[in-house]
This record gives sequence, structure tokens and C-alpha cells, in this order.
Amino acid sequence: MIVGHKPGAGGPDHPALDLLKVLGRRLDAEVTAWARDRPWPLYVPLLLFFVYVWWRHVGELEYTNFFFGGVNLGIHEAGHLLFRPLPEWWMVAGGTIAQCLAPIVAAVLFYKKQGDFFALAFCWAWLGTNCFNCGTYAADARGQLNLVLVSPGGQMFGADGVGDWTRMLKPLGLLDWDTTISWTWRAAGSACFLISLAYGAWLCWKIHTVSKQPPPPPPSWA
Repeated sequence: MIVGHKPGAGGPDHPALDLLKVLGRRLDAEVTAWARDRPWPLYVPLLLFFVYVWWRHVGELEYTNFFFGGVNLGIHEAGHLLFRPLPEWWMVAGGTIAQCLAPIVAAVLFYKKQGDFFALAFCWAWLGTNCFNCGTYAADARGQLNLVLVSPGGQMFGADGVGDWTRMLKPLGLLDWDTTISWTWRAAGSACFLISLAYGAWLCWKIHTVSKQPPPPPPSWA
């Protein structure tokens, strides 16, 4: 005999769904508190800048933004140095790992240390630029694009004309998949920008909505 729920008694409990609801309410409360007295028009130009950067990345395989490009390159090269004590494959991959982890670490720090919710939108866009950058160089794994390689550390860093993605994909037998891998990275980059823009637009809407609400009453002990 199978015992089911009685009609009208409600469905079974879903702990994961309940947890998401609790987290959603907590996020909404935190964002509402953060949004008070913040000028939403100040954030709009930054969102428009993200749209421009995304549009350029989608339209040009080799596009590099003047701001994000320099930051990403510096972190990428530092990643090679950080991973250099490890086996060669990991040392080569360290540049890509570092540049993709940097926006994630920054997002956590912005949230934990400053509670800056719009910085999270910035970090999503920043991660998107790194994904597009990885897509560009993955597409050149067989030398199709003849991209210029930066090499501050000798042949182990590409001075011999062999790029990171050639060194990473060839040992794995995936060199012929470079175009597909490039497309995957670029799709991930677009997804990051979409999240950044949607989240940033929601924050602007939230700020605008909260600005029309009366301030919360003072605590009872005040």
C-alpha cells in the first residue's frame, strides 16, 4: 500500500527549494538595505560600458579592452609564476586559472568586506572578458591566428612561439578541438555578461524602488 499526501494537504517538502527561498529573502533584505540613498543613475554608464565591451567581444575574435586587457594579462602572467613549482602542464595552465579565479575571489571579497552588491555585477563582466580572452587564444592553438604572444619568462612562457593553449591541449589529445573549445569559452563569456547586465539592471531597479519608500522606523530603544 502506497501512502500519499491527502488532497489539499499540500505537496511534499523540498528542503532545497525551501533553502533557496530563505536565501532569496535574505538577499532581497540585504540589497534593500544596501540600496537606500544610492544614486542608481551613477551605475547606468557602467552597465552601458559592459554592453559595449560585450558587443565588441562578440563581433571581434581578437578584441581586447584597454582596461580589462591589461589587468587580465598581468594576472595571467602572475599565474604562470605562481604555478611554476608544479609540473609543466599546470604551470602553463596557471595563467588561465589565475585570470579566471581573480574575478571570483574579488567578488567574494567585495561582498564579505564591503557588502558592495554592484561590485558583483562588475566582477561578472570582468569574468566574461577573461572567458572571451581564453576563447581567443584557444582558437589559435594550431597557429591559425598567429597571435602575438607575451613572454616575460623565457621559452617556458611562449617565447618559442608556442602558446599556452597549444601546450595544454596537445598533451590531452584535444588540439583538433581548439575551435569548439574556443566557442565554448566565448559562450561562457556571453553568459557572464548577460548575468552581469541582468543583475546590474535589477540592482538599479531596486535602488529606484527603494528610493520611493519611506525610511524604516527607528528601533524601539532609540
